[in-house]
Amino acid sequence: MQRRTLLQAGGAAVATLAAPHLLAQEWPYAPVRIVVGFPPGGGTDALARVVAAKLTQMWNQQVIVETKAGVAGVLAAEYTACSRSCATASSATSCRSCWSASRPTC
Repeated sequence: MQRRTLLQAGGAAVATLAAPHLLAQEWPYAPVRIVVGFPPGGGTDALARVVAAKLTQMWNQQVIVETKAGVAGVLAAEYTACSRSCATASSATSCRSCWSASRPTC
């Protein structure tokens, strides 16, 4: 029984050590976007631009700050929720249809 346990533990260790190498990717592999839900020129926008500059230096990848002001950040949240991620291939549904489908009707 000890031999079987030893073999199982060894197999699990090899699989655990090999798995990250099989699935690892370089990240970020495309420009990174920071979406700010408040007007340009404010404190949030200024902080996002400072962070974007620092991340650009750290990652050697372009970091873009996008300002989507209005409705207390709801427009930015909707834009982020409905935007296509570069990592996943989603169907091309309209943002308005996914937004209106998730909102409760009165």
